[in-house]
Amino acid sequence: MNQLATIQSNLPADIESEADNLLATTQGHEKLLKFVKGKYKVMDDEVPLGTEFIAHAPQLTFSWVKFVGNKVVDRRLGRAADRFVPPEREELGDNDQSKWEIRDGELKDPWSFQHLLPLENPETGELLVFTTSSIGGQISTEELVRVYAQRLRRKGSRALPIVRLAVTQMKTKKFGDVARPHFEVTGWEDTTTTPAVSPMRTVNDIPDVPDLDPPPHDGEDLPF
Repeated sequence: MNQLATIQSNLPADIESEADNLLATTQGHEKLLKFVKGKYKVMDDEVPLGTEFIAHAPQLTFSWVKFVGNKVVDRRLGRAADRFVPPEREELGDNDQSKWEIRDGELKDPWSFQHLLPLENPETGELLVFTTSSIGGQISTEELVRVYAQRLRRKGSRALPIVRLAVTQMKTKKFGDVARPHFEVTGWEDTTTTPAVSPMRTVNDIPDVPDLDPPPHDGEDLPF
């Protein structure tokens, strides 16, 4: 994460405004892309492997999200490109586990750390936001952003990566080999000649994101 925090960007540095806009685009389930049990899904609809998107790598956002029930009641977030360093979990409060909600017979931490990455359909301009709270998902977004940042430094180009949805394996001590998401770079979108659809839509402010469910602890979202 320290490597990501050093990425530079010439985009506006109004973190709170940009992050709010990014989250506002996810207010319906149909806008969230998740990786569950080895499959990419938008709600219950599977998105086929090999589907291509323009990945808005400079907009990778780190987010602590607090849930009460299934509603978002607080957020602490910012972009990697703006050198945002997420606070430690203990700094967020709500550390008394006796006050945590019980779900499925287990105490659930109200705070969840997530990565948010906008993905744009190159044909329609539709924007999805890949959201993940798992180690495997966070590795996938960080890998992609490092590829973008290294190319930016080497070529001075802000072309956005075109990625293909893929799956790879990662080793874990507890579960052995498990599936994790992988964004395979297949090309680059030249934003200097063909303006890409901005992931920062002009949207009305919303008090919370009630449809942003807490991440499930199944499939790729395993507790490791």
